[in-house]
Amino acid sequence: MLHLQGGGASATYNIGRGVGSSVREVLDTVAAVTEIRTEPVVVERRPGDPARVIASVDRIREDLGWTARYDLEDMVASAWAGWPR
Repeated sequence: MLHLQGGGASATYNIGRGVGSSVREVLDTVAAVTEIRTEPVVVERRPGDPARVIASVDRIREDLGWTARYDLEDMVASAWAGWPR
């Protein structure tokens, strides 16, 4: 907001840590935080699916000086804490 109020141009940014997490890592983290275990069904990657995708966070860091403060476990824990049960 300060960027725009200061006359900065509107832009689109990737928000993340610049570090990838596999589906298995995400599922393991969710299980560790929630204490709910699931057994995923593992299948072959679909044609055209990339082996790895990691968003570049260079632009938001350069333009706004923004960097993520939380890791995957922090984010899952925060979401779980706010989930109605």
